[in-house]
Amino acid sequence: TENFRFIGESLFGSIEEEVLDGALKILDAYPNGIDPKAVKRFDCHEFAEHAQEEIDYYQDKFPQLDLNLEIRNDVAGIMVSETTLLISDELSLDSNRCDALVQHEIATHILTHCNGRSQPIKQMYAGFAGYDQLQEGLAVLAEFLVDGLTVNRMRLLAGRVIAADSLVNGNTFIETFERLHQQYNFTEHTSYYITMRIYRGGGLTKDAVYLAGLMNVLDYLKDGGKLETLYTGKFNTNHVALIEELLHRDILKKPELPRFLERDSVQQRLHRLREGVSLTELLN
Repeated sequence: TENFRFIGESLFGSIEEEVLDGALKILDAYPNGIDPKAVKRFDCHEFAEHAQEEIDYYQDKFPQLDLNLEIRNDVAGIMVSETTLLISDELSLDSNRCDALVQHEIATHILTHCNGRSQPIKQMYAGFAGYDQLQEGLAVLAEFLVDGLTVNRMRLLAGRVIAADSLVNGNTFIETFERLHQQYNFTEHTSYYITMRIYRGGGLTKDAVYLAGLMNVLDYLKDGGKLETLYTGKFNTNHVALIEELLHRDILKKPELPRFLERDSVQQRLHRLREGVSLTELLN
């Protein structure tokens, strides 16, 4: 119902003008996607094999927790539930996106939950208000750092913002679908997928936080923010001063960090971000 939509907006916020502008700039810079058929694809079992290696690494870091993965027939795509990675048995993904998704789901969502569980304050894993935005922004940042952020992925994030804005402005499912397909050159399949996610349950604007969160993290790094702090648990960037104060007072423990940060190529990309990079320059 419409009430569901308004509850979602209160949780995830409105579509900010600068985020909508960022989405439009991405779609203007990359007006067409890349044919995924030209890339080797992984099924659920091939992806699970790569994911398990990463889970095993973090399991050693958090022996008190139970980290695992499940291949199931009741989930769509890939998702995380606390310390469990859930994989659809119908999953099919580009092989060059495998590492990026592993770092998105395991080295961000599961890792921050584990770090939060290690803290004396329950809110560190249950989540501060607005934590979804930083979680998804940090997860997409991980995709970029491991060189897995593709044109199609950036267009998808932008398309979600366009669709969420269309919903909020009162457009119908069909009107939003046609806008994505005809005006922004998404395939019919992708246009339907984006629109379906936005209009489910009466309207859910959460998908707009992926791009909003990425933009927020890019600004944070450019302003000299410490990336390490963001892995302490589940919160938003407006809570960073509080988190750093609690770390300084030894109330919170220093977090375990993603092992992909040990890669030289990742450090080079991170250095580039600290100097300031616009959304449309990320893929250059």
